[in-house]
Amino acid sequence: MFAASLAGKPDTGGPLRLTGTTVTSGAPLSSCAPGDPSTLSLSPDGRLKRTGPAGAEVVTYSRVSS
Repeated sequence: MFAASLAGKPDTGGPLRLTGTTVTSGAPLSSCAPGDPSTLSLSPDGRLKRTGPAGAEVVTYSRVSS
């Protein structure tokens, strides 16, 4: 598991900018590494996109109905 904080107050409707992550738990903990700062933005279709530094993979999250 990882934790990050807001890097600053977001603009209205703007993306959330997060600080680098810290490792809070893992098994084994030595296999986990802190992450780079990232940005979360909401796409018009409702998906959440996480982007990191240039060249990093963009991760897209989708809501799944239960």
